[in-house]
Amino acid sequence: MITKASMSMLVTLFLAVGFSGGQAQAAEKTVKAMATWQAQGLVTQIDKDQALMVGALMGALFIDGGHGKLDASSLLCPGTIVLNLNTGARSGQGRCVITDKEGDKIYAKWSSRGNEKGMKGPFNFVGGTGKFMGISGDNSWILRIAMRAMAGAVSDDSFQQVAAGLAVWPKLHYKLPSNFR
Repeated sequence: MITKASMSMLVTLFLAVGFSGGQAQAAEKTVKAMATWQAQGLVTQIDKDQALMVGALMGALFIDGGHGKLDASSLLCPGTIVLNLNTGARSGQGRCVITDKEGDKIYAKWSSRGNEKGMKGPFNFVGGTGKFMGISGDNSWILRIAMRAMAGAVSDDSFQQVAAGLAVWPKLHYKLPSNFR
C-alpha cells in the first residue's frame, strides 16, 4: 500500500530525475595556477637579424591552495620562438601536455609575445584524455624568465640554450562536459 508520504517521495524523485534529464551538469572552474619550469632548445640564426629557437619547456604545475586534481601535475610544452636579434623582441607558439598524477592528460595550444624578461599570450585547452576528455577553456599565461645560459655551440650559427623561470595563469578557467571526478 502506498502511503501519502511515500507518494510524495516518489513524486519528488520523479521530478528531480525529470528536470535533470539524467545528464551530468558541466563542471566549470577558475583557479590560479603557476609552474616552475626549465627549458632547453636549439637556437639557430635564420636571417641577419633573426634567430629561431626550437625547444621544450618542462615543469610542475601547482594550483593556488594546493587543491584539486591538477595540483602537482607535470607540464611539457614544445614550441618555437622567433627572436629579433636587434630589439630582443620574441614571439612564439606551440603546444602543451599537462599530465595529472593518475596519467590523464590535458592538451593545450599557446602563443606568446615579449622580450628577454618574459612573454605572455593565449593558452587554450583543446582536448584531453580520461576525466579531462572534452575539456575546453580560453586562458592566458605569463612566462617569466629568471635564468638563461648558452649550453654549447653546435655550429657557427647555432647553439644549445637552457633557461628557467615561472609560468603563471592568473585565472586558469576550464569547462568539462561532465562532472569532474
